[in-house]
Amino acid sequence: MSPGMFIKGRRVAPGWFKEALYSKAMWHLRPLMFDAHSHERLVDRCPRVECGAPLDFHHIHGVYRCGACREDLRDHPQSIEQFHDTGAVRFLTDLVDPERKGLAAAALHPDLKNEDPGDVFTLGIAIAELFEKSGSRGTKLSPATPTPRALVAAAKAILAWPQGVADAIEQIEATQREKKPLNKDAVLLKRTKFLISPSLSNGLRDAYQIKKIDAGSYTGGAQTAKFPAGHNPLEVARNTKAIQKAAERTGLSPLAFYGCFLANTPGNVADIVGPTFRSWIDRVLEFDGAEPEDAAGGMPLPNFVKAAFRGPGDPWPQVIGAIVDGKLPVQRPKRHKSFIGLRVSETRPWLDYLSGLQGISHGGLVIRLADARLLLNASTIFVANLFSIGMTFRELEAFDAEYVKPQELADRLTLRSGFTSSQKVVKILSASAVRRFYNFENSVWYSRSGAEKLFDL
Repeated sequence: MSPGMFIKGRRVAPGWFKEALYSKAMWHLRPLMFDAHSHERLVDRCPRVECGAPLDFHHIHGVYRCGACREDLRDHPQSIEQFHDTGAVRFLTDLVDPERKGLAAAALHPDLKNEDPGDVFTLGIAIAELFEKSGSRGTKLSPATPTPRALVAAAKAILAWPQGVADAIEQIEATQREKKPLNKDAVLLKRTKFLISPSLSNGLRDAYQIKKIDAGSYTGGAQTAKFPAGHNPLEVARNTKAIQKAAERTGLSPLAFYGCFLANTPGNVADIVGPTFRSWIDRVLEFDGAEPEDAAGGMPLPNFVKAAFRGPGDPWPQVIGAIVDGKLPVQRPKRHKSFIGLRVSETRPWLDYLSGLQGISHGGLVIRLADARLLLNASTIFVANLFSIGMTFRELEAFDAEYVKPQELADRLTLRSGFTSSQKVVKILSASAVRRFYNFENSVWYSRSGAEKLFDL
């Protein structure tokens, strides 16, 4: 590993010295601020308040004492770092843990088994750093320490190589584009240049290409779809340029387009890359490109769907089909830029339609960042910090069933009794005892059951 992966001073896990009187090399890996076995947090200064001297390797009166004041470090055990997936973190640390040498190899993808474990660990740390809210766009690893959530997400990405890393790349790039446009893609490739082996760099480069497959490689002619055996239809659809461009233009997610295929297009599943579904995408794009109207009233489409649909599953495929077929009225503001920029003002036909709608259940299907963003009607940055690699639709539904954001509550109150601002809702919630869920970007969600009881929804 690069020398930059190590700290210059000394760190210890004080509680460990009750078990054995020796220091561990792992304690000096810059990205890990915890003991790989116990997860006890590390200290680099004497924990005695009156001292606080930096720990070093000079004038040591035993490995368990402070070199300056001789305080017994064993009397100052530290708190335990909490991880929501300890197995994933153990895999990441096992890659470079001398005491568990070789144990991580069994979980590695065959393409990674011949790579230097230190290089794989370095790649994982680079991914974790880019998951951070403050992750820089530079070409060097950050001196900051990744959070537990970021380490778990990075470990899961490596475990699901290469698709997991492709998902991580998509999530990182989407988040950073929302903060500040990237000059070029492949920020992860730049970050790991000269730090990992050429073969691992090539594998990473291939992961970048997973999300850029052209549908043309799957088609056998103007009227014939040639679907590759053993491929997941959703992943093929998600990776075709036609759906990627349509999703970018409309603001809808690839999962929504795939759901549209299931709900609105008859025929064989192979036609996901064939002319029938492509013509349906063209209908959506044609509808999306119509001239805007003068009126700009009503509620934004994503807000209305999130507030009015109370059933299970994903409502967007049927909603999109009903809009395109003219069954559900919408308005196009002058500044209409995408499908999700539409607004709803005639609420009665919408409420009647959504009240009896059964959404599509995607079950254990693994979803992506754009899918979660549309389903939750939340910002990219919020979802990126909530989202973990490998999250399924079922897990997202479980989160949605437990928590609600103030805007949804405000929209539901508006539909019931007239306009209510989210600021008013937040003020009432803040003064209540309703349980809160804090995420990044000062975004606060609340217990759904508690909030719905409070507002009698």
